Amino acid sequence: MGIVQKDALRTTIISYSGMILGYVNKVYLFLLLLSPEEVGLIQAILSVSLLFAQFANLGTTNTTVKFLPFLRNENNKHSGFLTLNLLIVLAGVCSFTLLGLLFKELFSSYFIERSEAFVDYYYWVIPTGISIVVFKLLDNYLRALYKNVFPVFANEFVLRVFTTIVLVIYGFDYLNFHQLVIAICLMQFIPAIMLVVYLKKIGEWNFSVKSIAIPKRFRKIILSYSLFSYINSLAAVLVVSLDTLMIAGMEGLSAFGVYAIVLYLMRALMIPYGSIARVSSPIIAQHWRDRDMHSMNKLYKSVSCVALFIGLYGFIGVWVSREELFTLLSKKDPEYYSGIVVFLFLMIGRVFDMFMGLNGMILLTSKKYRYDIFFTAILILTVFLLNLWLIPLWGIAGAAIATSIGMILYNIMRLIFVWYQFRITPFKISQLKVIFLFVIVLLFFHFVPIETGSQWINMLVKSVMVTLMFPVIIYLLKLEPEIVNYVDKVLRTINRKLGRREV
Repeated sequence: MGIVQKDALRTTIISYSGMILGYVNKVYLFLLLLSPEEVGLIQAILSVSLLFAQFANLGTTNTTVKFLPFLRNENNKHSGFLTLNLLIVLAGVCSFTLLGLLFKELFSSYFIERSEAFVDYYYWVIPTGISIVVFKLLDNYLRALYKNVFPVFANEFVLRVFTTIVLVIYGFDYLNFHQLVIAICLMQFIPAIMLVVYLKKIGEWNFSVKSIAIPKRFRKIILSYSLFSYINSLAAVLVVSLDTLMIAGMEGLSAFGVYAIVLYLMRALMIPYGSIARVSSPIIAQHWRDRDMHSMNKLYKSVSCVALFIGLYGFIGVWVSREELFTLLSKKDPEYYSGIVVFLFLMIGRVFDMFMGLNGMILLTSKKYRYDIFFTAILILTVFLLNLWLIPLWGIAGAAIATSIGMILYNIMRLIFVWYQFRITPFKISQLKVIFLFVIVLLFFHFVPIETGSQWINMLVKSVMVTLMFPVIIYLLKLEPEIVNYVDKVLRTINRKLGRREV
């Protein structure tokens, strides 16, 4: 876990710095300056752009992480792997831009009744999607080279700095809402441009068709994997976008704006896990290359332990202060208070997903990757049918329940398959101790109300108490060795640096 912990710590620090800016943007400036419908419009454009990017990448993202370790050779520019993928993405962008233009009316007809404003900005999905697909391609290329920090800095920090600047300018009436939307769309190109400059700086940017020299034995394997990976990743992103698209179409942009704010809050809690997962993925590919199942199993369990802690800590930290937090949000618009139930069910699904650890990446980088399409198809069908049933009944809460059920079912299927095929699991006895402590802390706050007379002080007191009762107890009682070892390593590093300064 050494390289995982080192890079994960750096990316987590950058991500949390970006999260603070994101909090200022989405939980303060968005709420202060925009209505739920306007928030929903911006998030709808970004969500559909992400879907466009996933269609246009033509399977290059997962292929890079899996196969670049086998082709890595600086002398021959890694057999022109980056150039090949850039050409594939170019073909994907051209193809799906054309399809997007041809089927505009069909796509728009779904949103015209309840989300008419989104239809007016339909064409902005294409350039925004192009910026996202280029960034994702270069991001995965750098991940495969173990260059994890700069892409996170570009996307999580720099992009949000520019977003804050644009929102402040809008707040002073130097931009109207239409110009704000266009500015946010164009700013998505900033991280991609930064990665191109960074690749040139480190000598990894190479765009020459002549450099493409993939060995024949790899071509068929890469093509086959790309096809299945493409279909599967499409399905995975479709699941993520399904609830948002169906809410926008069935409930309207205002309801989607509330849902989007809750999604942001939930994703902020997952930043540390995201950092660990992105650093771990190329290491898993390396373990497959070395056929080192012992190290694979060790990494699988370690990430699961850390992810469980992160998920439960984030969940309980928000849940005990849910009344205060969503009451403050609802001062801007009463609709935001309904986000409590949305957060509950979405977070249940996400904590379970995090707990299962790296089962998806292990499966997708193995020789059994084709089977994941079957699991993903079940996930899509489950979420789609549940959304059709539950959104008309319970609105955005129904969408959250549908997504959570789908994620739990999906992970159980993957978990069983990975165990059956490779005889590895993410489970350790120490995880039961962490879950037990989580339940105890949750029950304490349920039966012992904390009331100081101020919502802000309530939240502060509860946050301090949660920290003392959960991570501190885990560390002091040595309930989770992975957490204890990580904290000890950080403390030793700090002491070593302080000792050097004293000398």
